[in-house]
Amino acid sequence: MKLLRYSTFVLLLMQLLINPSSSQEENASWKQDVPLPRNQRLTLWLDQGWLKAARLNERNELLWAVVVMRWNPKEDLRIEHQGAGINVYGPNNALILRNSLNDLYSPMVLRCNHTSIVPDNVLIDPATFGLRHFAPLGSTDDGRSLTESDSSEWIYIGAGPTGSKRVQSLVRLLPRKLHRGNLGVMAGTDGIRATAGDYQLYDENGFLFIEQMSEPFAKHQVAPLETLLNKKAPPLSIQSWLNIHSPLALDSLQGSVVLVYFWAVWCPPCVGHLASVQALARDLKNDPFRVITIHTLSSSNRLDDFLKYHDFSLPIGVDSGKTFERYTQNAVPLYVLIDKKGFIRSASDDAPSDAIIKKLLRE
Repeated sequence: MKLLRYSTFVLLLMQLLINPSSSQEENASWKQDVPLPRNQRLTLWLDQGWLKAARLNERNELLWAVVVMRWNPKEDLRIEHQGAGINVYGPNNALILRNSLNDLYSPMVLRCNHTSIVPDNVLIDPATFGLRHFAPLGSTDDGRSLTESDSSEWIYIGAGPTGSKRVQSLVRLLPRKLHRGNLGVMAGTDGIRATAGDYQLYDENGFLFIEQMSEPFAKHQVAPLETLLNKKAPPLSIQSWLNIHSPLALDSLQGSVVLVYFWAVWCPPCVGHLASVQALARDLKNDPFRVITIHTLSSSNRLDDFLKYHDFSLPIGVDSGKTFERYTQNAVPLYVLIDKKGFIRSASDDAPSDAIIKKLLRE
């Protein structure tokens, strides 16, 4: 726990160094860097009397940024570490920001209570972080908008006043190569929300909620994808099978397009995708198309009970541990699409598009 206190002497000294003729404390600049695990850092700074916060990685790349509130350095600002996460408390010990990361495979979550209306000259300029070309996604009647940058390999979403090139909040959701579909956008009286798969930015009248892919998880997702694409699909190493009488092998399925879905009962997004995976198999049952699902070895003892309460009939392979090692390093959910010759043509945490499936079926 760290308590930031500023004595009258320090404040006067800061004024003299920055602007000897000025008596306005809010014109003084202030910045505090707080070290975080994995060489990341939280940066807090004062801009024209407004407190801003940002989290950056070891390469100085922005993970998120937000204009929080007006703040006087005479007031206490308390910072509390919680593992890889951090809490920031403002005046009267009120929690103003909580950034949590429970484990390497969970989304990084930001909750922030912020001032709704901020002067345009105080808003965050995305170009400061090397981000440009923001395209509008949607706006509300009360003048709030969502925008997306196309100048990065990551999906960056900004939220701020309609018509401004600046934003009040900015977040890096996930690598662009892991989300090839359209962004979900909601803009109404309840707030503004942009979603990409299981990740989101949601702002409701002064309360900001962000779920973004953590860097370790992104590395686990992207690295194997880059090495596997357009290469022969590694063999499955399955400990046991459910919903099928005979074991399956990828070699025996050549001549069919095969979708392999990696999942786990402990992963809520994975379970949420099962219905659409089964619907896809049903829609293409008359085509040379097969779906196999692979469950992690961990928590596989819960599958029997799971199937009692869920209508899921596709083959489930309980992994020995080697299949996940070859494909995903335990990163779930993951869709791997294999062509008729046994080569991996796409791999993503989103379902493959109808277009690529139809293309492979024609080949």
